[in-house]
Amino acid sequence: MSFSQLLLTLLCVSAICMGQILFKRAALEIEQLDNWLHLRVLLVMGIAFLVYGGATLMWIHLLRNIALTVAYPFMALSFIAVPILSWWFFNEQLKPTTIIGGVIIVAGIWVSIGSEV
Repeated sequence: MSFSQLLLTLLCVSAICMGQILFKRAALEIEQLDNWLHLRVLLVMGIAFLVYGGATLMWIHLLRNIALTVAYPFMALSFIAVPILSWWFFNEQLKPTTIIGGVIIVAGIWVSIGSEV
């Protein structure tokens, strides 16, 4: 995996994470406004879908030149980033077990594809 492929992979993971945060924001807007069709809800959901769609297109482009077995383990980084972003943006609880799990995930990624990077 080249450096530019690694960056594109991490960009895809980041976009997926931001999409999740935007979906959470949309859910909070729906709860607050009690209306799925409010302009604010539709705007946040639309942006989330665009981010997710863009990430999907980048992912397809990336997979043209990288084995899925090499690229896919990086998606596990979203299981680390999303809880951290949820804590940061929404004051959700970040438990010690989540942090320990994140360390294990990073170790697992390193074990599974460390020599490929």
